[in-house]
Amino acid sequence: LHVHPFFVLGRTRSRSRSRSRGRSPDWSRYKGKSDATMVQELRESSRAEAVCASGKDYAKRPMGFEAGLAVRREQGSTETQMMQEDAVASMEGKKRRRATQEDDIDRDLARMRRTEEEQERQRKLMQIYEKYGSQGSS
Repeated sequence: LHVHPFFVLGRTRSRSRSRSRGRSPDWSRYKGKSDATMVQELRESSRAEAVCASGKDYAKRPMGFEAGLAVRREQGSTETQMMQEDAVASMEGKKRRRATQEDDIDRDLARMRRTEEEQERQRKLMQIYEKYGSQGSS
């Protein structure tokens, strides 16, 4: 008969079956403070900070623009409608940009046409000068 040494010597330390493990709460049962309680505490602390100042406790700096954009806000129906209108306006802006790009292309073509016409005029003037300008001092 072969027996494992653990069973021969017995248990060296006792294992408690109780759920209390020192000072930490049982997280499977205790879920922390409720949201309402935490909101209430936050309001009380911010109210106390706003009223009571000690020493060189200056006012907090206002939030920057980018930081303000990062803050999550609740959206009402009007805000959602405004965001949808902005999206539509940006799409129209892209259409306008395409139209302005076409205008830019037309403008460039007209500019090229004018430069070619100017070069052609210069060539004709040069031919006239060569034909009549060389005879002028006789």
